[in-house]
Amino acid sequence: MAQHDYDIANAPGATVRADINSALQAIATLNSGSTAPSVTFPYMFWFDTTTTDLKIRNAANTAWALVARRDSNGWNPYRQGGLIGTASTKNTGVLNGEVPVMDAVGYPAADGRQITSLDALSITLNLVPTARLGTGTADTTTFLRGDQQWVVPVSPFQGALVELTANETISDSIWTSIPWDQAVYDTDSFWEASPNPERLTIPAGISRVRFSTNIEWVAANGGIRGVRMFKNGSIFKGAIFRQILNTGTSMNPVLGGTSAVVDTVQNDVFELQVFQNSGATLDLVASNALWFSIEVVE
Repeated sequence: MAQHDYDIANAPGATVRADINSALQAIATLNSGSTAPSVTFPYMFWFDTTTTDLKIRNAANTAWALVARRDSNGWNPYRQGGLIGTASTKNTGVLNGEVPVMDAVGYPAADGRQITSLDALSITLNLVPTARLGTGTADTTTFLRGDQQWVVPVSPFQGALVELTANETISDSIWTSIPWDQAVYDTDSFWEASPNPERLTIPAGISRVRFSTNIEWVAANGGIRGVRMFKNGSIFKGAIFRQILNTGTSMNPVLGGTSAVVDTVQNDVFELQVFQNSGATLDLVASNALWFSIEVVE
């Protein structure tokens, strides 16, 4: 341990050599001593033997900055003037911004206990703490986004789209349920080909849905063309319900519509019915303009 003013004065050879050796010893021991060196330079190191802190002089040579502290466990670094500590010795708690204990006994649990392995049971019992990297509180419905915000994940799309692959003949003056024969997509088995192909049935875990449809008729003069929705055998508020008075045969009439967001529970059944009173049977046209869809909102 030594300190030096780093000024080698003119003197006889042996004296100069001794002065140089003293300066080298000061460099080798990081200018260690119980008090600061009397002569300082920018970025100069000093090991304070009183506090066991390693310090460095700032660029303006006006103050000392803390680098690390030496103790029986080794070196503990400073960050912005505060000791960071080590995973084996630091234990301030398990809340946001705190560091839980980590030693040979096991991993830190969210409630302050320690667990011996990160197995599936420990995770299921919520014993494994979530990394405290963002603002907010983690739970089973949120995740930590790249901008360090806790957000609710976007659920994958759920729904179904059904269609007819062949024309369907509709009797005159009778509301008739459409027996769909193919699903374009169906994420959760809303539709079944048998025994009730006209139905879309709500599976478990769904509380709100929205419906859309498009219906194309064969061109025929006169009469009404209609479409409506039933829920569990009855019309309901927010349902699709449209009727038009058809005139002319120059083009196929098309009806479309979208329902309101509808509250629902498991095993609710929805059907789409059509009506025509042209005076004879009339076909629905199996085309891209004939379909019925359900979209899960919640």
